[in-house]
Amino acid sequence: MNIKAFKRLMQMVADGWNTYDVEKSIACFTDDVVYMEPPDKQLVVGRGQLYKYFDNPKKMKLAWHHLMFDEETQVGSGEFTFTMEGRQGNHGVVVVELENGKIKLWREYYKVSDLDFKDFISIKGKKFELEMKNA
Repeated sequence: MNIKAFKRLMQMVADGWNTYDVEKSIACFTDDVVYMEPPDKQLVVGRGQLYKYFDNPKKMKLAWHHLMFDEETQVGSGEFTFTMEGRQGNHGVVVVELENGKIKLWREYYKVSDLDFKDFISIKGKKFELEMKNA
């Protein structure tokens, strides 16, 4: 798979979530997919279980901000914003490993925030726990 095909695959996952089409999203994953949030927050194994996990009556929205892909290793990543009806938004990064053009491993890392993505990544007007700046 190349970067263009990877972007199409990841957008298909998002389009399925955004239109409540579980079948569309599930088609992007292998039968034995591992979908996790390391180190030990959530683990979903297998496409059947992933279907149950995705089959949610609450409105979901996934937006990709940046997608990157290494053709040689078939490993990609994406920076995202995910929201679900009745919950705060999440901004984060997912790392995926592909096999035969489908997602075999999905690892996500995120931070819950009410900020929109632009404000979330901005350094202006924030007090950081650690700040180191040139004098």
